[in-house]
Amino acid sequence: MKKDKQFYSWLFAVIVLSVLLVICFYLGISGWFFSNEKEKVTDFQLGNNIEIEVHKNSANSISLNLNGGYLGGEKLKQVVAIKNLDDVGDMDVYVRARAFVYTSKNEYQPLSLMTTSNWVFNENDGYYYFTSAMPAQNKISLCSQIYLDEEYILASSQTYIITFLVETLSVDHTIESFWGYNFIE
Repeated sequence: MKKDKQFYSWLFAVIVLSVLLVICFYLGISGWFFSNEKEKVTDFQLGNNIEIEVHKNSANSISLNLNGGYLGGEKLKQVVAIKNLDDVGDMDVYVRARAFVYTSKNEYQPLSLMTTSNWVFNENDGYYYFTSAMPAQNKISLCSQIYLDEEYILASSQTYIITFLVETLSVDHTIESFWGYNFIE
């Protein structure tokens, strides 16, 4: 028995609608799961050693969770290192870094760092500057502790995100024209 064109159009419509139903069902379930997620989690946890990898003339950041159970002025152990991944023989780089906390209102508050030696802080832009050029394939330590300013009031029921931002600039650039601050003197 020969099937007519109408049968194949109905078969095609049923198959397409079935696939769309499965896709909608999947997106509905997965969307429900992600919208009901209670805690935002990163791979990095407060207190663990962190290494931020950089290349010349670039920026990189790492974020980690901070629960709101800390008081303003409290010092928290956090070791952060910066590694220059450029190939040996490439130009050295200047490095600057900053840290801040994102709040639930999509605002950020700067964090103070207990830096290791050879770092200077510029109050005008909130960055810490490494006072010498960093050679390729080397690693430097940024800080051993972070601390919240005295005015910070964190809600203990909320989770905040701490971000460390590191920027590099190759030594063939004029640092004052790019970053507006000459820390090499």
